[in-house]
Amino acid sequence: MLGTVTLFPTNLIEYTNPRADQLNPEIIEYLEKERVESPDLPSFSTKGNSAWHSKDNLADLDTDWSKGLRQMIIDLSNRYYVALQGGIPLPSEEFLRIKCWALILGQYSYSNYHTHPNSDVSGVYWVQKPDNLQPNEGRFTVPDPRGGAQGSRLEGSSVWYADPKVGTGLVFSSWLPHFVEPHYQPGERISISWNLFIKDPPEGTVNIASSSWRDTNGDNWG
Repeated sequence: MLGTVTLFPTNLIEYTNPRADQLNPEIIEYLEKERVESPDLPSFSTKGNSAWHSKDNLADLDTDWSKGLRQMIIDLSNRYYVALQGGIPLPSEEFLRIKCWALILGQYSYSNYHTHPNSDVSGVYWVQKPDNLQPNEGRFTVPDPRGGAQGSRLEGSSVWYADPKVGTGLVFSSWLPHFVEPHYQPGERISISWNLFIKDPPEGTVNIASSSWRDTNGDNWG
């Protein structure tokens, strides 16, 4: 008798935003204005002369689209967290912190291999893509995250791709390495990314790892 054991699966949530037709034009309008006013913000993982990385406050603004974006992030992150924690929901919003930003990638620009360290749940949402984007361009790319497997002749080239379909996105654990391929068509690829941080509630309230390290390394809660 033969059996198969699947060890350490890596799960992502794929989702569609039912309010995309309403929210996306408002997001794009805001980002275009913000890029003109703040053209030289830190680029982080983005590379290329036509790349731009926004501030990370997009889920904290006093606009309908920002509030809708924030609620979407909380709802999706909760679904992911419930699956990881065996049915336990996220703590209440007072124990959550969200950093949310946009990437605008023009022709030939890309986002290099990275993770989102020191956070808990991350996600991406695609707002716009070039009209003539080819199937093998501008993809969200996840190499095999198992370090040992990357050195294997049998498994080392394993890669998972997601095409940037406008109005859809992914939710995943923040440790998961990923990058964005360049695209070679005129036009801009716009995406929203986020990190959700869970602050330690009072001892015994919920079983999560300590956030004391990040509280003393730049993600203070005030």
